Amino acid sequence: MPIYGALMRYIPRQLAFLEYEPLVQAAKTLNPEALSANAVGANYYGAGTVAGLVQKAFRRQAPHFDKHPALSTDVLNWTKSVLPVKSDSLVLDCGAGTGAVSRILAPHVKHVVATDISRHMIAIGEEKNTNEKIANITYERAENDALPFLDNSFDVVFSRLNVHHQKDPRTFLKELVRVVKPGGVVGIIDQIRPSTLSARIAARMNYLESLRDISHQNFYSGNELAQLLRDAGVEVSQANHTGVGAGLTAVIEAQESLENWISRAEPNPLNIKILSASIEGNAEYGTDYDQETGFQASFAGEEAQVKHIYGAVVGTKRS
Repeated sequence: MPIYGALMRYIPRQLAFLEYEPLVQAAKTLNPEALSANAVGANYYGAGTVAGLVQKAFRRQAPHFDKHPALSTDVLNWTKSVLPVKSDSLVLDCGAGTGAVSRILAPHVKHVVATDISRHMIAIGEEKNTNEKIANITYERAENDALPFLDNSFDVVFSRLNVHHQKDPRTFLKELVRVVKPGGVVGIIDQIRPSTLSARIAARMNYLESLRDISHQNFYSGNELAQLLRDAGVEVSQANHTGVGAGLTAVIEAQESLENWISRAEPNPLNIKILSASIEGNAEYGTDYDQETGFQASFAGEEAQVKHIYGAVVGTKRS
């Protein structure tokens, strides 16, 4: 690109950074110890409000949820492939959203119970079940850390795109493990942060995601997810993944446009401008000029793109 063109793309971005102080400067100078391992969303919007934030966020996101790149055919088929289900399996899909994975599993199992805290997500899922004439999925509204099921109830339990919303993931995962039978399958599928990121850039990635989605708490690396599951009483199955996939049973990547990424969550106008400036700066300059965001942004023509890394950690409950 000619120098003049590069400057014309760079200068407005920098002016945007200057205009939206102090939030942009906070994004550049985050204290990793304060934010990367703690509840970013709760810290930003007020502690003790996570359940309310999740419901508020997904009330806005429910109508657009089918635009999520994790609901693409490739990612859904990958998700199905990492969950070892059988025709007689009783399955729990915890944090099911609109039930996309439940529906893709339903023809291959005995029954799926799909829980979610958002009644708006459940309503869409139930409507889809009716339209598709699916009879072996039951929806139930439930909080992740207080599942309304007896111990040792399910053959397979899994949760997808859920852990990064949890203020206390250890309590959530112990609850998930509680309701699976000894020797049963436990799976966590979530967006991960690249394990190669510095603590400072990981904190920035979390901060930007919390500006986009008020219910976000923390992105974990593959190794961190695997350790959380081990600590909850699961023998984890690992493939020989290295780099960004270290610690995972399986990994897949997906891209989406900056516009789609932002519009799915409907953040406020100020946050939209900060997110746009940050991602476009990263797409233009990569890791130069302190523009790295963790989202591995790039341009497809004139359109900025973000990359998502989805990781699966799967194992069995210790007897």
